[in-house]
Amino acid sequence: MFGYPPRHCRKASGRRIQSRTGQLSHWLGTASGGFTPNDGNALTNIPTSWHVADVGDYNGDGRDDILWRSDSGQLSDWLGTASGGFTPNDGNAATGVPTSWHVQLPDSLWV
Repeated sequence: MFGYPPRHCRKASGRRIQSRTGQLSHWLGTASGGFTPNDGNALTNIPTSWHVADVGDYNGDGRDDILWRSDSGQLSDWLGTASGGFTPNDGNAATGVPTSWHVQLPDSLWV
C-alpha cells in the first residue's frame, strides 16, 4: 500500500492509502497520533492507470482534496467531504494535459 500525506495542507486530517490494485481509502488522524480507517466513507476502487498527483485544499473549504493524474495525461480532482470521504469533481475539473507537463510542487503549478 502507498500512503499519501497531505503536502500543502495546514491541517493534516489523515492519510490516503492506495493499494497496487487501485483500492483507495482515507484513514483519519486520531488525537493520540495514530490513524483509524474511514472505509465506510472513503473506500473505492481507482483504475491503476490513475495516480495521486497532489493533495491540497483546491476549493478553499478547509478540507483536503485529491488531484488525480492518469498515465495518458487526464487530470481531475476529488473534493473532500465533511465525513472524510471524497466526491468526484469531473464536471468542473476533468481535462487533458500533455504527459510532457508535470505537477510542480509546492504550488501545484504546471511547467
